[in-house]
Formats: sequence, C-alpha cells, structure tokens
Amino acid sequence: LIDVVPFGLSSTPPRHERAVLKGVLPGIGPDDKVLLWSGGLYNWFDPLSLIRAVAQLSTRHDNVRLFFQGTKHPHPGVPEMAIVRRSRELAVELGVLDTAVFFNDSWVDYADRQNYLTEADAGVSAHFSHVETTFSFRTRILDYLWAELPMVVTEGDHFAELVQRESL
Repeated sequence: LIDVVPFGLSSTPPRHERAVLKGVLPGIGPDDKVLLWSGGLYNWFDPLSLIRAVAQLSTRHDNVRLFFQGTKHPHPGVPEMAIVRRSRELAVELGVLDTAVFFNDSWVDYADRQNYLTEADAGVSAHFSHVETTFSFRTRILDYLWAELPMVVTEGDHFAELVQRESL
C-alpha cells in the first residue's frame, strides 16, 4: 500500500523570535557568518569534508562559523551516531572546535528551528554518493528554502539539482 502524502513548506515565512546563535553562543559574534547544518547528523552524511573546508576557510576569514544543529537524536533510545564523535574529534584535531565549528549538544525543537534558520547566512548539507542519496528527500533543504537561505550542498540528489538549476 503506497500513496502520495502532501509535504511542503509553510506559507508563513519564518520569524525570528529570539536570539539563539549570534551574540548568544560563546564564540559566535553578532556579525559572524553562520553556516547552518540544520537537523540531525547521521552516519550517511559527510560533515568531515565540510569541517575541513571551514577549518581552511577560517584561516582567511576569521568570522565564518559552522553550527551543527542536532547531534543527539530526540528519542532517548537512539544512541549517538559514530559520525558525531568523529566530527568532534576532527574539529579538535584541526583546532577549530568552538572557534569555527560548533556542535549543539542536544536537539532543536521543531517550533524553535526558525530562530536558527533566520540567524544563519547559508544552509549546508553534505552527503556521500550512495543509493540513500539518490532517493532521499532532505527536509533540511526544505527549511533552507523556507528561510530563503543560500545553500552549499553536495551533488547527487533532487535538491542538489534544484540548487544548481535555480542558482540557490
């Protein structure tokens, strides 16, 4: 039994209701450029390439910040993904943890995500070339579209094609 279920964007634009990152989180200044990794951090994603890129970029632009919004699954029974640990270790190794790369230790409530989206300067998403990539529908990209954020994404899925085609 398969059916099509409507899924999309709210017709109401996101509204900034409270400061959550810029000038609030230690290490992220009010004028910094925030790259937001919205949603969870799972093993089938490639945050390591992005962390390396931001570490390199931060040597020339000391106001670039990468923020991973969800590192802990909201369900307490789901263990931390190995990629979260590896990502933190790489940020430490490159000397950018809590200076250019930041990890939320928890999860952002769905209703609060608009505050993160409206403070971000760009949305990011990186994944490996895999069958999961081809058939996935990344709701984080919908959030970036909703917030009208420019995006940096890896190729290989429908949204990457859309970002490229529409110069998003």
